[in-house]
Amino acid sequence: MRENEDEENQNMANEDESNSKEAFVIWGRPEIPKLFATSHYSQKLLKNHPFVLKKAICSARFQQDPLNEILNLWSPIMSENQALHLNLHPLQKHINQARLVEHLEQINTQHVNRVGIDINLLVDHEHWHNQLQFLSGLGPRKAQRYI
Repeated sequence: MRENEDEENQNMANEDESNSKEAFVIWGRPEIPKLFATSHYSQKLLKNHPFVLKKAICSARFQQDPLNEILNLWSPIMSENQALHLNLHPLQKHINQARLVEHLEQINTQHVNRVGIDINLLVDHEHWHNQLQFLSGLGPRKAQRYI
């Protein structure tokens, strides 16, 4: 009886080794993780990580807190602002980009103030720092000083 169990375990181990191929899994929408992985913020936050790992990290964080991950695409520098590349409307490309930034910033501020910020998470995790600039009365400079 013991020999049969050992033989079965050996066969299962051989099958696992022969079938160990990398799985390609897509869960959720890949747009936000792809934009985050190419953003300047991800270069600063996850500088030595490969592109695929950055996408995986963003995808997992997006499942936990979508608002925070969308705000991680935001940058006060217009050329680095990945949030402008989100496809929100078919006619979005025809709108003045400065006006679009102004209105998106206003909407971000409304939502962050409605939801609130967990200061404990903000202190413990660097990827939460971007939310602070959308708190009423703060901006990018004051938020950076606060951090």
